[in-house]
Formats: sequence, structure tokens, C-alpha cells
Amino acid sequence: MTKPAETKPLHIISLEAENIMRLRAVNITFENGVTLIGGRNMQGKSALFSAIEMALGGKKLIPPQPINTEARKGFSRVVLGRDGEPEITAKLSLLPGNRTKLDVHDATGGKLKSPQSVLTALAPHDSFDPLELMRKSDAEQAAKLREVSGVDTRQLDGQRQRFYDERTEKGRDLKRLEGQYESLEHHRDVPEREVSVTELAEQLECQREAIEHNKRLRAEAESAAADVDKTETRIGFAAKRIAQIEKELAEAKEELEAAEAAKLDAKLEAERAADAVANLIDPDLDEVRKQLHTAEDTNAKVRANAEREKVRKQIIETEGQRDVLTDAIRDIDDKKADMLARAKLPVPGLGFDGDLVLLNKLPLSQASQAEQLRVWIAVMFATNPRLRAVWSRDASRLDDDALRTMAEVAAEYDGQVLLERVGNRDPGAIIIEDGAVAEPAELKEAG
Repeated sequence: MTKPAETKPLHIISLEAENIMRLRAVNITFENGVTLIGGRNMQGKSALFSAIEMALGGKKLIPPQPINTEARKGFSRVVLGRDGEPEITAKLSLLPGNRTKLDVHDATGGKLKSPQSVLTALAPHDSFDPLELMRKSDAEQAAKLREVSGVDTRQLDGQRQRFYDERTEKGRDLKRLEGQYESLEHHRDVPEREVSVTELAEQLECQREAIEHNKRLRAEAESAAADVDKTETRIGFAAKRIAQIEKELAEAKEELEAAEAAKLDAKLEAERAADAVANLIDPDLDEVRKQLHTAEDTNAKVRANAEREKVRKQIIETEGQRDVLTDAIRDIDDKKADMLARAKLPVPGLGFDGDLVLLNKLPLSQASQAEQLRVWIAVMFATNPRLRAVWSRDASRLDDDALRTMAEVAAEYDGQVLLERVGNRDPGAIIIEDGAVAEPAELKEAG
């Protein structure tokens, strides 16, 4: 389907130039697609491109010595149009004294005001060489792509890199903690808390005091039993005295009564003491001594278990932090993907990561020469969408595959590609000889 005229891009229809650098006089009509400019070195091929750039780009693209050294003045006239029909003519006149004059006319010949502004609107960027862009650094290429797309992900790229580095560090920490966790021995059948040596010592002292108390009670019981024996002896002596000494009977009876009362009291006391001794149980000091002996070993195991549990909790915490960073990186990648999707870059799969241009998520610099050409020509067409023309002064090293790629891209984007190549053997090439377009006879003679 043919595009409406207003949507079709402009192309360079023709160039007429005199005394521009090495050019003496040329008048060339260009076709769409790929046009080869050939000839030997130092014949004016590069000057042809300079003539176009000066006429369209203005003073910033005019070299210090733009006029042929044998002339006092020169000019470059570039005609732009669609389907071979002229629409805009730009003429840059180079006058003595480094003076310049720019005139821009429309299709009817009417002179346009603010001529450089008109041309700048048609070609807002002064980059026309895709091969030069291919040779630039990653940062310069990424800057050009950001300029074309209007998308700048450098802030997101910086955030992503920080999150990525932090997540990498968390991954190292996680491996270290997991190794540490596996190396730590887990002791079963030990209490969760360390054994208190102080409490055990206090318990031992209490049990010792209980034993001493029991000893005193036993001694008192033995003493009471001895008192019973002594009382019985006293009764025996008293009975003998009664038998022997009648006159002391009254006193003996009183003593007997007292002894019997004492005996009764002693028996009661002895029974109480016996009852108390019967229920006494001596503490087992060996068990406490054993606990004291093993307390430090037990506590060491408890501490080891606590350290292992601490590492396990660190692992869980680190895994959580790593997952948070992974989600943050994924969120940034989604934002970048959305920005690039909305940017409508000229080539599917084209994007950038910081100062690195990517094609299908791989560095563009790793792609073939043909793929890189396809990308950068499309980018150049997108950079200057109204004037869809690019050119290169250094196309001699391009192989046939690269030339075919350029022709395919030019046809796909309805664009125009002008290439300078050394030599006169390219079929259909415009040959520049001694500052002019060589005629067939001249080519045959030169060959």
C-alpha cells in the first residue's frame, strides 16, 4: 500500500556543488535505496558528503577551509523531495572573507523565512553516519539510543545494579551461614538453658546442712536412750537402798517417784526422737556432685545449640532480605520493559542497560556486522524521521552481505543510504574523478 504523501519521508533528490573542498563541479541525481559513491583516494568523494552536510546542517558543520584552494567562492545546493518531486531546495553560498549565505525555497520557488530553522526541523540531529555510530563507545551508543527513544533508564539501571550487588552479597552471606550451620554440632538430650553452677553449689550446701541437722537429731536420740539406761540404774540402786536402809525409805520413795517421773519423760522424749529419726532421708550428694562435674560440658553443648539456632535464624533473615532484593530487581526490570515498550524503539528487541546497548537482551557489540548495521541505520532513520537519509564516508570494508543488509533496511524504512567506497569497480556506482563525476569514457580510460 502506498503511503499518503504527507506521511512519506523526504529524500535527497539531487546535489549541485562547486568549489567545495576537493569538488570542482558536480550535479548528481540520487535514487532511493543504496547509492555507492566511488573513485580513487583524494578525488573528492568525501567532499560530496561535506557539501550535503554543510547545506543542511549550517555553520556548525562547515570546516575551517570549505572552499577549494583554487577558488574564491563556492556553493552547495541540495534538493529534497518525495518520489522524485522537489519540495525544498537549500542553497549554501560560501563567499570570500569566510562569509556564508543560506537560502531555502519551497516547491514553488518561494523563499522561506528562518531557513536554518526550517532545515533543523527536517533534520534535528546532525548525525548521519551509521558506521561512525557503530564505532562509538557503548556509552555513546546508549546515549544516542536514549536520544532517539526519549527513554532514560540510567536511574533505574543504577538502582538495579545496587540491588543486584547487594543481593549478590546476601547470596555470599547465605552460603557462608549455611556452611557454618552445617559445621556446627547439634547436641541432643541437653536442656535449652545452661546449667547454673551457682544454683547447684547452693543446692549442695543446703543438702549438707540437712545432713548435719539429721546428725544432730540422731545424736539427741542416742543421748535420750542413754538417759533411759541411766535412770534404770538409778532405780536399781534405789531399790537396794530401800532394802538396806529402812530409815531412808521416805527419802528413797520420793527419789523413786522422781526417777519414775523422769523415766516417763525420758521415754516420751525418746519416742519423739525415734519417730523423727525414722522418717529422715539423707540427700544423695553423689548426684549433685555428678551434675557439678558435668555442668560445664552440658553448658558448652547448650551454648553450641544456641549458636546453631542463631545461625539458623540468620539464614532465614538473609533469605528474606535476598528475596526482597530479587523482587526489587524484578520490579525495576518490569518498569524498564514497560518504558522500552512504550518508547517504540525502531528495532524489535532493541534496548539498553545503563551504558550498554542490547539486542534481544545481549550486547549489540556481540551481534554480526549485518545485524549492527540494520540496528543503527534504523536508529538513524528514527533520529531524522522527516529526512530519511544516511551516509558514510568509510564503507570500503563492507562486504556484500552488509551491502545487501543496507539495501533491505533502506527498502523496509523507505530510506536512502549513500556510501563512499574506494575504487571504481562497484556496479552502478557514481565515480568521482578529479572533483567531478567521471563519464563512462573516463572510467574506461582510468580502468
